[in-house]
Amino acid sequence: MLRRLKNIFHALTLESSTVFVAFIGIIVGWPAIISPGELAPNSIRETFPEWAIIAWGVSLLIGGLVTILGIIWQSRLAMRIEQIGMACLACGTFLYATALASYSTDLGKSMVALIPYIFFTLVCIARYWNLNKLAAVYNYADSLMTQGYLDSVHVESQTVEIKSKLDRLEKDLLPEKERE
Repeated sequence: MLRRLKNIFHALTLESSTVFVAFIGIIVGWPAIISPGELAPNSIRETFPEWAIIAWGVSLLIGGLVTILGIIWQSRLAMRIEQIGMACLACGTFLYATALASYSTDLGKSMVALIPYIFFTLVCIARYWNLNKLAAVYNYADSLMTQGYLDSVHVESQTVEIKSKLDRLEKDLLPEKERE
């Protein structure tokens, strides 16, 4: 239980933008599923048909819940789960940004809401990319373990530090010709 609380604290402090976007996805997605004709934003209602509004809401809701689950759980599988959540959130936030851009004839008025959702989309894409890099570090460390160069792998969110340690280890173990 204490470990789960530590993971939640870690998520709220070090991954606050990801958690924020996940909560926004839950808060915006749930009403869009319940009553797409009344509770979805005007820009979404006027841009998309009802089935697409429900799909948009499901994308945000599922993306938010899965992302938070992946952050709290913290394992290799949870990394992939969080990646799935971030992909759903990226799609949902991008659809909303698209709807905002096409909703108003005066783009200046819709920019107030459009710019944050573009940034939300970029946060989702960046987190997805970082999780992919972290998975690559895990795979690299696993290959070193199978070759007998490492005893165990304990990678949390210190991707750069672990990668540099593994690179130094590779430099020490492999002759210069083999690295090229």
